[in-house]
Amino acid sequence: VGAHTLLALETDLGVSLVFLMMGGRVRRGAEHVQIPGSLAAFARAQRLEFAQALTLLEMQRQIVAYRSSSRKADLEHVDWKRFYESVKEYLG
Repeated sequence: VGAHTLLALETDLGVSLVFLMMGGRVRRGAEHVQIPGSLAAFARAQRLEFAQALTLLEMQRQIVAYRSSSRKADLEHVDWKRFYESVKEYLG
């Protein structure tokens, strides 16, 4: 299964990529999502859809979670343009 399909399943089913890859509890219900100002500004400048901005945010969080269980990402200081360029083919 490709990354695009996994991201679509994550969004449609309301589960994390970790759940899809490894199993676990399903999260249900609406969540409050805070989009970092730097991502919001980048998304506006690039005219990204809201779903694409949320996908970028979730992808970044998953990468950080995979790389380090003890480190929390400073999402305000992510180079969103560079990150977007590296993953845009998966955004659909």
